[in-house]
Amino acid sequence: MESTERLDLTSTSRSYTRNLAPKSLFDDLYRVGVVHGPLFQNIKEIRAGNDSVTTMTVSDVAAVMPYNYQQPHVIHPITLDSVFHAIYTALPPEARKAVGGSVPRSIKEMRVSSRISNCPGNTMRAYSHLLHHNLQGFDAVSAVVQDGSETPVLEISDMHFQSLGRTSDESEYTRAQLCLV
Repeated sequence: MESTERLDLTSTSRSYTRNLAPKSLFDDLYRVGVVHGPLFQNIKEIRAGNDSVTTMTVSDVAAVMPYNYQQPHVIHPITLDSVFHAIYTALPPEARKAVGGSVPRSIKEMRVSSRISNCPGNTMRAYSHLLHHNLQGFDAVSAVVQDGSETPVLEISDMHFQSLGRTSDESEYTRAQLCLV
């Protein structure tokens, strides 16, 4: 996929200057009204620099389903949601504050390989690159590889995240400073 070709799927940890705690990411999202239960918190490690690489695992969704049964999927929606969380980590801290909480709005192109793992506990890495950000949201690309491979099993081109706006405690203006008619 053309726009994901800019991602270095072989980069070493020296390329990433910041380690982020996954709990911190989910706490930040919670503060802006985006809540994820334990089944959706599959990110295990976040390293960021100009780009980000996020390590995540596949959830054991069947364990919480009636009769422990789950329909077979190429990719489970919870795993896809974890990839979206990983893309969010490409935002530098100052941009994350400016954008606030964001949710997926559009994807130009997405490819999912039939080789993608759906086995609980399997590990994948999402390499993400920020294309653009402003107060209304941000655009990014991402490629996901499974442990032991450099071949993408999922690629997302030009994904747009729409800002939910900043919470009142994040806003630089107080109610008294705004002109309300």
